[in-house]
Amino acid sequence: MENEEKLPGPVLIDVEPVGCSMTLTRSLNPKEQLPDSLSMRLRLDRRINLRTPDDRSLKDAEWGITFYENGSGNELTKLHNAVGLINHYEEYKSEHYDIDDSPEACHAWVNLDSLTFALLRDMALAGKLPRAFRFEARGIEYGWEPDGSGKVWDVKAHKNAVISRVEVITNLVKPIEEDQSEEEADTFWKEAKPESPELLATRAMTKAIGQVNARLGWVVGLLALGVAALIFR
Repeated sequence: MENEEKLPGPVLIDVEPVGCSMTLTRSLNPKEQLPDSLSMRLRLDRRINLRTPDDRSLKDAEWGITFYENGSGNELTKLHNAVGLINHYEEYKSEHYDIDDSPEACHAWVNLDSLTFALLRDMALAGKLPRAFRFEARGIEYGWEPDGSGKVWDVKAHKNAVISRVEVITNLVKPIEEDQSEEEADTFWKEAKPESPELLATRAMTKAIGQVNARLGWVVGLLALGVAALIFR
């Protein structure tokens, strides 16, 4: 069995989720109980050039990931103290009409603690997905590109790349553009942050005071004109 020292890397790989499904299994028999899971379709970050040693791109492969809540892992993840694996599957073309062909695929699985799994689950149920996931993977090495965008995965020598760490990257608030007008920024904050009753009452009071001040200004102006007319009459 390969040991940790023989695995190339680690490298950082960013992937973007494009879909999600959830699987819940419940059984009265504890031995049949499986961990809850979230499965997501992925695509490689456009800046990454992940390829095989013969310069064949792996971007066109089908990418996916399954997150397990408190999964137990396997011998390989335990050997490398890893949280998951990226498995490579070669393209398969069947000669039998009743067996479907299988495209080339790269599928990862990661074990998560209950808190992180609940966070991803709640986001998915709310119709939102993280912007990206970042894997620290061993079994893959950097290419010649000085910016680190090139990664080389020898899928023949290391069919399974271990994931030593996974990061969840998400945007909590959409940033305001520098050239955004005050009206657009005000509209954004109204939509982004629900206003409390106290804030709404304060805003209404401020508006009322402004209207009163404007009316008083007209009254003072009319009185001044009247006094001036009497003086210069």
